[in-house]
Amino acid sequence: DDEHNILYQNRFFTTLFGDPGGKCFRLYEQRERPCDDCPAAETLRTGRPRQTERRVVDRQGQRRLLVLTTMPLQEWNGKPAVCEIIRDITVQSQSRPQWQTSEESYRYLIENVNDGICIVQDGKVVFINRKGTSMIGSPLEEIIGRPVVDFIHPEDRPLVQERIRRHLAGENPPDTYPYRLLTRDGHVRWMELRASLIAWKGRPATLNFVHDITDRKEAEEALRQSEERFR
Repeated sequence: DDEHNILYQNRFFTTLFGDPGGKCFRLYEQRERPCDDCPAAETLRTGRPRQTERRVVDRQGQRRLLVLTTMPLQEWNGKPAVCEIIRDITVQSQSRPQWQTSEESYRYLIENVNDGICIVQDGKVVFINRKGTSMIGSPLEEIIGRPVVDFIHPEDRPLVQERIRRHLAGENPPDTYPYRLLTRDGHVRWMELRASLIAWKGRPATLNFVHDITDRKEAEEALRQSEERFR
């Protein structure tokens, strides 16, 4: 947020830096005050994404090279905030491609994260990354411009539509929840969705991070059935 507090972090971040919470400059840089060139502060000030590299020390004391991309959010639980996407390029740094522009590096990052990322505006998909298209099983041109509900199980559509409506209305609905994705070949996959309100080309939209939790759901169901058999 605008006070450099970490409001949410995923499992990858926790693996690198430990339990949620705290100030970003303490975790990344072991500093007692914000960095002079803080990319999050710049994104908050300008409303524009920024991509930079950071050499950090993880919780095990190992030095790592990270690509850090900040994206503007209109708010997070009523507070100004940014979304930071982190990619660990420590191993690849010796043989990585030499980017011609920061935009190329930013696009590479978005296209190679392990979660699906999509932007929904006016109920339609206006952006989706490579992982998102592979989850659905359709080429990009068959996804962009289509209603997002086309890819959601009919029983889950009211929930997703209601959450989108509340985000766009400036409310603070639960931002992480499971739903069922419909793939191109007719299969159903369980996903965990995390959504935030953003501005896309000057208009409100939702930024959505999607993680496949099918294996977890199937394990939970198998455990439930096993417990019922032995009652």
